[in-house]
Amino acid sequence: MMPRWSLALMILLGASATAVAQLGPVPAPSSAPVAAEMSPPPLAPIPISGFLVADLPYQGPFLGPGPALGLAILEVGRALPVDDPAVASVSAVLTQLTAVYVEDAPRIAELTSRVVQRIRAANRAASPLEMLVGATRWGRADVASGNVPRKFEEFARLYQDGRIQGGRDHAATINLMQMSRPSSRPTP
Repeated sequence: MMPRWSLALMILLGASATAVAQLGPVPAPSSAPVAAEMSPPPLAPIPISGFLVADLPYQGPFLGPGPALGLAILEVGRALPVDDPAVASVSAVLTQLTAVYVEDAPRIAELTSRVVQRIRAANRAASPLEMLVGATRWGRADVASGNVPRKFEEFARLYQDGRIQGGRDHAATINLMQMSRPSSRPTP
């Protein structure tokens, strides 16, 4: 982002250059011959709004795809436009997860991407969207109810262990994770 003083200086210089161009060439002193090539150089367009002109090269840090787009691309295995329905589906599930878990959407997407890639590296089928939907259905332990926030990292670790080390499919892993949750209720 350009500092305000720099933008103001560019506007001021652009305005003064435009004024000079409108006045025309400055007459030479009477002792020097007037040359035909003494006209001012043509002016380049100066971006006033802070947006880059279309033909300028890209400068600055590269911003990768958003978390929903990145996971949707991992889901379908090809490049997708931002307005694709798969991106909207992943975005809706990420919104639900950020309301339930401590982590934000980029962190949840990063953890999901890592786990899915590790599961796929172990020659098992894995779907990022399936994992995210499973995380929305993962019940809380009775001990952790109340104001204790859930951590997606815990879910991702247990899910990865169940899928890779346990050799289970998605449904069996989620079911086992639900049954193994500790309970604070006394047993009769």
